[in-house]
Amino acid sequence: MVVNGSNTPAKIYLPFFRRLASWGFIVVGTDDPQAGTGETTSIALDFVLNKSEIAGQIDRDNIGITGYSQGGAGALGAATKYENSHLYKAIFTGSAAYPLLAISMGWEYDSSKISIPYF
Repeated sequence: MVVNGSNTPAKIYLPFFRRLASWGFIVVGTDDPQAGTGETTSIALDFVLNKSEIAGQIDRDNIGITGYSQGGAGALGAATKYENSHLYKAIFTGSAAYPLLAISMGWEYDSSKISIPYF
């Protein structure tokens, strides 16, 4: 799962998605311009796992999440706040929105709740 940054729809990341896919990853993102809470990523994960045509191809034991800037806050939220958060096995955030900004924007996260490998 890739959580996009502020006002940056997933389609902007297509070269990155293609690169990851070339290594065998199934890559999913959303076009939510405000993905900082992780909620839409959680919804997208449920959809991909349960209702999409690729659901049977997904290795449910090896689901990772990444995000940059606002998407970093969203990745942290998706991995800690939702019923399906336990499905993530690794997380990477690049320049995640710093905690004070995240709180002021409604994207509050608690990185101390991360119990999976985190880079």
